[in-house]
Amino acid sequence: MNTMIIDDISEHFGKLVVTRGKKHTFLGMDLEMLDELRFAIGMKSYLEEAIELFGEDVSKKVSSIATNQT
Repeated sequence: MNTMIIDDISEHFGKLVVTRGKKHTFLGMDLEMLDELRFAIGMKSYLEEAIELFGEDVSKKVSSIATNQT
């Protein structure tokens, strides 16, 4: 059934990237189906990449994010 729906959508929009299985990445989120009722959602790799691209040291501890640290 899923394959038929994907084929119908592909005919309208063109070739799609289709993944199957319990682990997926979508819009920076790592999604994992743990069982029929539970999902795990994480963004650790996306955040690590964003921090690396930011290019500044973000390891300093602050008492408040509103504190001016300049």
